[in-house]
Amino acid sequence: MKKAISLGLALLLLFTTLSGCSSPKSNFTSTLRQFSLNEQYTLNVQTTMNEFVNHEQSALFKNLEKGDSLSAKVSIDEKQKTTFADVNVYKSRVPFHFEALQNNKTGRVYIPVNTLYKLNEDSKPVFGKDGQKILDFVLAHNTALKAKYLDFYETAQNLLGFTINQVAAEKQANEIRRLEKETLQVLYDFLNQMDESNFKQEKGRKISLQLDKQDLSELASEVMQVWDKDDAAVRLLSTGKEISKTEAKRIWSDLKETSKAEMKKLVAAKDEDLSVQLTLMQDADSKFKDLKIRTLRTSAGNKTLFDFSTDIEALPFEVVQKMPEENKIVNKKELDKAISDGLKKYLEATR
Repeated sequence: MKKAISLGLALLLLFTTLSGCSSPKSNFTSTLRQFSLNEQYTLNVQTTMNEFVNHEQSALFKNLEKGDSLSAKVSIDEKQKTTFADVNVYKSRVPFHFEALQNNKTGRVYIPVNTLYKLNEDSKPVFGKDGQKILDFVLAHNTALKAKYLDFYETAQNLLGFTINQVAAEKQANEIRRLEKETLQVLYDFLNQMDESNFKQEKGRKISLQLDKQDLSELASEVMQVWDKDDAAVRLLSTGKEISKTEAKRIWSDLKETSKAEMKKLVAAKDEDLSVQLTLMQDADSKFKDLKIRTLRTSAGNKTLFDFSTDIEALPFEVVQKMPEENKIVNKKELDKAISDGLKKYLEATR
């Protein structure tokens, strides 16, 4: 969830420091720069996989399917260093909704327990057949926890068996923020070198920009260098997790090589193309209203292989609630009891 949201925000803010006169390029960049100066804002982010074929040939996207989508209303308060997200995921024809509150200083993520009580029946297959039954027993016999929050890291530690401590979580959050800033700077430098003619003024207060496969290959290479510098990606993978630095290096190396190989193959292929189209819409006051991003991959005969769209819309700011007090967070004792009681009731019912 967090990655999907960070990607959308990164694309929105990548032009924040560009400047210029009243050309399509300067209008495009200054509109986004002005919006990015807001310390409090709310965005509605919608992503949809419109078309996806031959996915078995792609190691990077093999788990995606046509029709998969994610929508999130995200409120960010830079003053308080907090974020709230209301997220709906549609994967393999199964819907799933959750809410998350994040402390951006420490990296801690809190999920309202009530989200589980409001879970749609169509969403329960996510937990598997037995998991659904256990979840029902846990919820039915622990209604006292309904008004509390789950600490995502602590819950993951209890359920999955790996350890994430407070110091590691905060260190990881700081690392993510640093990488986001450096990545945005790379995006800025790259786009600042683009020719003015790449930006087109459209009808209805719209400005468009298109990146071709060569542009994307060069940009991907520059971003990869940032994440590779000083083993930043390796530290992010291994910090606070039961993954050794050696294993993290292997994972990162495999990802780099796979990405480079696929981009190199695509650039060389004369019968395949890849492009990213960005369309910015301004409101009546020339302020940011909406940014549409369409990633399109086609083969010979203009057959669509990959069509992924992202729509980022500015909404009136919705206040981010305060972080939960300690007595409002489900502690280890409560979580252990809820899970053990649920398992016990489930086993008794299935004998």
